[in-house]
Amino acid sequence: MKFEILIELEKKLENKEYRASREKLEGLLDDEFREVISSGEVWGREKVINALVATSSLDDYNTYDFEVVELAQNIGLVLFKTKNEDGTVITQRSSTWRWKNGAWKNVFHQATRLS
Repeated sequence: MKFEILIELEKKLENKEYRASREKLEGLLDDEFREVISSGEVWGREKVINALVATSSLDDYNTYDFEVVELAQNIGLVLFKTKNEDGTVITQRSSTWRWKNGAWKNVFHQATRLS
């Protein structure tokens, strides 16, 4: 299924090497990107990129329980969880990806803290 590539792209966003590179992040996040952070606040692309670059020295997220859902011919939803090093903070995450101009772009992300 062509949507399986979205898991690999999502893992790149959780990797500190990618989080440290504004150029790499700009390549994955759509110009219209929005994120609902765990507090419920909505952030735009530039604010998210700045935050990811600023926290890029933190360890990679532990990601698991991936599921990909085809929403439309060129739109996919990725559901997964992350946890911190000691497993005390678990977050349910979802990302919507759109095929645009020959590449997959993340257009929306939401993080909901479970514990």
